[in-house]
Amino acid sequence: MTRARCAELRATGIQLTRAITFSVTLLACSVVASPSAATRPTHPPASKEVFEKLILARIQAYGRGDVGSYARLVEPDFVHISDMGSRRTGKQLEPYILSGKSNSTTFAVRDLSFKVRGQLAVVDSEVIATDPLVSERMRELDVFEAGGSRWAYVAHSETIVQEKDIGDASTAPGALQQYVGRYMLPGGAADILTARHGQLFGQDALGSEATALIPITRDAFVAAGDPSIVIFERNGEGIVTGYVLRLGNGRVIRATKTQ
Repeated sequence: MTRARCAELRATGIQLTRAITFSVTLLACSVVASPSAATRPTHPPASKEVFEKLILARIQAYGRGDVGSYARLVEPDFVHISDMGSRRTGKQLEPYILSGKSNSTTFAVRDLSFKVRGQLAVVDSEVIATDPLVSERMRELDVFEAGGSRWAYVAHSETIVQEKDIGDASTAPGALQQYVGRYMLPGGAADILTARHGQLFGQDALGSEATALIPITRDAFVAAGDPSIVIFERNGEGIVTGYVLRLGNGRVIRATKTQ
């Protein structure tokens, strides 16, 4: 073999080695830039229909008092926050579920929206519970975690939606004047109620900022963002004599109208 031929073969080998090295490097970069399907986050199908079905399954299990079906929907570390602020873990739910048993209540889910972040889904919806006597609306927030082929509850909270069924007595011109006055509270404190521009306001006698009171039905008012309810009381002649304040935690305070 001539010296020229040897040089030619060495040059060809170097080029081939460089080409192989470049190909291997390119392949390695592509693997880093595009992780395999096995390493990508995966979760079960997510849609309004999927989460609506899960929410209905949970509240229907509650309505049946079905502890087993409820438990199969939630993770072991599930946390439940009721509209009254009670916190229950999955292990503490059995008495609560058994208390919900009813043969006449039906449930519906509406106005549902959701966001998926990795293996978690945050779902906001409104639930309507209806029985022969009353219909109640709840706003609920649920957190689900993907596990295998299913979504499981990890957290749930709910809030009662205050209804506004205002009768003529609450909205007629001058009707608010019957509530205006000074109200004495236990311990000697006092509230002052005033009316202006068709709106009832309440504030303490020390001059705090006035709070607008919103009528929800005849003689019942709430403040925006506050679960407490003010219910005015009347005597046999229909004259307002005071009010009962039911706080969000269930405590009741009674005030007497003095002027």
